[in-house]
This record gives sequence, structure tokens and C-alpha cells, in this order.
Amino acid sequence: SPWQNPRDPLDVNDDGEITPLDILLIINQLNQHGSHQLPNLPSNGLGEPPAIRPDTSGDGFLSPLDALLIINALNRYRGEGEAAAVEAEGAAEPTQVDWQSAEEERRRQVRIDRELESLLDQLALERPSA
Repeated sequence: SPWQNPRDPLDVNDDGEITPLDILLIINQLNQHGSHQLPNLPSNGLGEPPAIRPDTSGDGFLSPLDALLIINALNRYRGEGEAAAVEAEGAAEPTQVDWQSAEEERRRQVRIDRELESLLDQLALERPSA
């Protein structure tokens, strides 16, 4: 799909990182236009590439699945980061690099948690009342 980032399908804004912002970009599109098939782009290579590439699943549709794939990846990464931190803490003679890596990972996870919490708060405010 031309709407999928060829370097990293989960990096919607192509900034080199998978973050809650990528989820927010998809959710904003879903709130504005709902789930839908993404339009075809010219195949002659003359057109500008899309500013964001929200088709993380590569199926040619914008749907909640595209956001869910990023959420799952962030959650998986978070679990792997916690395991690495525990391994670093449990090492017989941890090196300074191990401790620094574990601390950097902990800080990254705190930042991701805050961004996800903020995203969920924004979604709760944008949801129409019944």
C-alpha cells in the first residue's frame, strides 16, 4: 500500500520512532473520516508521497486495526524493556553501560506511559456523549 511507510510500517509520521503520536494520527483520521478505503495514489511516481502513512496493516484501508497494531507493538516493546532492565539488575557484576541502558529504558517507558495516558484522556474528551 502506498499509504504504508516502507521503512517501518508502524512509524506513521516517518520520524524514525514508534510512539503514541503515531496512534493519535490514525485516531484523528478515524474521527474525521471513519474507517474507509484509502484512495489510490498515482503509480507514475510523479505525485508527492502522503505526509502521514496510516496504513500500518498494509490492507489499503484505514481502520482501528491500524492503531491497534501500534498499541500492541508498544506494549510488546514495553514488556521486553522491563525484562532487559530486570536482567541488567540481576547481573552478577553489572557494568555502568548496563545500568545506563536500564535507566534509559525505564525513562523511555515512563514517557510512553505518559503519552498513552494523555492520548486516552484526549480520546475520552473527544468522544461524543450519548
